[in-house]
Amino acid sequence: MTITPSFTRVLLALVASSLTSASVVKAQQRVDSGSATTVAFVHVNVVPMNRELVLTDQTVVVQDGRILKVGPAAKTDAHVHLQTPTEFPLYLANGVTTVFNLDGRPAHLLWRKKIAAGEMLGPAIFTTGPIFTQANKPKEAVRMVDEQAELGYDAVKIYNGVSKEASTHRRGQEKAHAVDGPRTTRARF
Repeated sequence: MTITPSFTRVLLALVASSLTSASVVKAQQRVDSGSATTVAFVHVNVVPMNRELVLTDQTVVVQDGRILKVGPAAKTDAHVHLQTPTEFPLYLANGVTTVFNLDGRPAHLLWRKKIAAGEMLGPAIFTTGPIFTQANKPKEAVRMVDEQAELGYDAVKIYNGVSKEASTHRRGQEKAHAVDGPRTTRARF
């Protein structure tokens, strides 16, 4: 591993930061990709050597002894019901860079596409399709899963209005997983 001056400065800053504050490395992730080793130090404070300040709650990604990226730690909100893009700045301002929307509509797929293309500012969106509330036969459930997969939704959400036969139908579950989408269920009482 090559130790560069910039690596040494940031490493010293990381050590100094953890010694002078309550910040502790909460997680460290190692990824081996061939001969390269990548380490992510998350939720750390960084003291830059070119100005007098402390960057709090940062993620530092190091590969083969070189710092690839330093930036704020990202958060995911795993249960949202998106209504309008005017919500997006609030997510980003609070460090939420990814959301899992649990009542999808075609607009959500459009927003996701625009965000990915850089045409709209917002968090990355993973979304179910519209909630399944009335599929009564297994064949109908399989058709609905296929339709949502073809449209580009990431998962299906099933409420208890769906018959037990349809929601536990093996072929429907296999179809959901075959299109790389988990099945999300929620009982309503």
